[in-house]
Amino acid sequence: MIAASGHSPSQIVLYNADHRWLIAADLAFPGAAPYLECGWTEDPFAEHLAALKRCAEATDLAAAAGATAAPTIAPGSGSWMPAC
Repeated sequence: MIAASGHSPSQIVLYNADHRWLIAADLAFPGAAPYLECGWTEDPFAEHLAALKRCAEATDLAAAAGATAAPTIAPGSGSWMPAC
């Protein structure tokens, strides 16, 4: 579980290192800019970028542990997408 505030203060992302699945909720979805809630933090965009960084670090740790495939991302909206 990875804290993923930005869209909302309590949002989380689930990551399964064995299968390299990142269930990203509304942190990432294809073809659109992030929807950010204003008012609960001074800079929701910075919170969003920090959450993306935490997810990237988690997937990098899995790669360092021997995972060979790129993670698959399940967004909150739209189709599952392979990571770049």
